[in-house]
Amino acid sequence: MSKHSPARDRLESRIASGVNELIQNVKEAIGKPIGLTEMVTNSLGNVINDIIFGYKYPHNDKTWIWFRQIQEEGCHEMGVAGVVNFLPFLRFFMPSIKVTMEVLTRGQAQTHKLYASIIEKRRKLIGIPQPEKAFYAAHDNMFNEHPQGHIKCITYSKHSSNSEHYFDPDVLHASKDECILDNFLKEQKRRYDASEESAKYMTDEQLVYLLADMFGAGLDTTSVTIAWYFLFMALYPEVQDHVRKEIMTVCPDESEIDHAKLPYLMATICETQRVRSIVPVGIPHGCVKDTYLGDYRIAKGTMVVPLQWAVHMDPSSWEEPEKFQPSRFLDEDGNLLKPQEFIAFQTGKRMCPGDELSRMISVGLIARFFKTFKLRLASDPPTEEEMMGKVGLTLSPPETKFFCDLI
Repeated sequence: MSKHSPARDRLESRIASGVNELIQNVKEAIGKPIGLTEMVTNSLGNVINDIIFGYKYPHNDKTWIWFRQIQEEGCHEMGVAGVVNFLPFLRFFMPSIKVTMEVLTRGQAQTHKLYASIIEKRRKLIGIPQPEKAFYAAHDNMFNEHPQGHIKCITYSKHSSNSEHYFDPDVLHASKDECILDNFLKEQKRRYDASEESAKYMTDEQLVYLLADMFGAGLDTTSVTIAWYFLFMALYPEVQDHVRKEIMTVCPDESEIDHAKLPYLMATICETQRVRSIVPVGIPHGCVKDTYLGDYRIAKGTMVVPLQWAVHMDPSSWEEPEKFQPSRFLDEDGNLLKPQEFIAFQTGKRMCPGDELSRMISVGLIARFFKTFKLRLASDPPTEEEMMGKVGLTLSPPETKFFCDLI
């Protein structure tokens, strides 16, 4: 994921394969109102699966659909449940909060079981046994739910009755390239074999939480960014035309997409992430020692929440912050600017490590998409209230249908 990784070219090709799948699906729906958000989530989700797990799901696989539903509802409910971070006793008194916590904990347990099944399959594929001390007791007897060792997938939701099916890992399509999971399993075995002290941080319990963080953060933030981006491009066709002109000038063929040569496209992405902060309340951090922020003392152990919405909409930093104006991210010569007040991926050494991957995916998808299609709304524009978005862990755009016209 780094800017100078020797595997970057292969990563670009993996992203391109997912984008090409999206473009093909859109072509098949030409002339009809299209729900692009779901298409983007499906195609990008399998790119993320490929990079993290080394597998892709078949098209319309029931476990893949089930998994995405859990992720989407979980992201919404985590935002709603944020108040429990500050007033934890509320979960005992408020029925709605109690239900939310139950949905989240059940969904987490279900996704962790799915990850454990994939981990088991991956271990067999690359020939690495599980270190005895890495065992996660919560998943003991997990593979005894079905004669063939398939795990049971149960739908827990506020909005649907419970249903269940069994997940057969043999339906997955294995990648030919390395993945994050493979590298973790190899390093895990090495540390346990060497009896290193740090091996205790590489248990299977740690692994399933890591995979959940990487998948959720990698897919949801990027797909929501692109969903907002498409909406703004349809609302501002003159900006869309400018983006397309730059793409066709700089990347006329199917060569590698270099975001450094696409400053206007990058400015439109930055402005999208500013005017509609994808994670409006930021990600909670913990203060590891007594410190000061200006004249304010922050005690060790304090939860610190960077309110990105307030930073990105501050009129003392941004002129007319409510306006969608990509030019604010360009200097007089058309070069990309990154003001310090722009913290879409937070800032400092604890900023999101997926910054570069998200940029690669977003630019690769947008550039290839607008080389193929023009985008316009299939209905009336969203109202001002609808344009404020739906708050969860991420800020989702209103549900919108588009017409995609071939160029």
